[in-house]
Amino acid sequence: MAVLASLGELLRLTDQVRVGGGPCALVQRHSGGQPLVHGTCILQRVAETPSDIDVAADHRLVLEDGRSVEVRIVKHSMTDCGPEIVRFEGPGRL
Repeated sequence: MAVLASLGELLRLTDQVRVGGGPCALVQRHSGGQPLVHGTCILQRVAETPSDIDVAADHRLVLEDGRSVEVRIVKHSMTDCGPEIVRFEGPGRL
């Protein structure tokens, strides 16, 4: 399984507001015969408090090369060593 590494921005779908962005790692999988993009994005190199992200809202991940996919946030967390990380998945292909 190949991993795509790219810079990306996470936008809230309702108003296209940028909620975070940074280095992302993505994989293309299949679930129930359908293509699924799954990955993580480091939103901040060092964060003292979590970003204001509504995990129930739909988002779009836009990569630096212009490709994009609609995603849902699976997990939003702060790490012990500083970075804030979002795990996401969404139907489709990159």
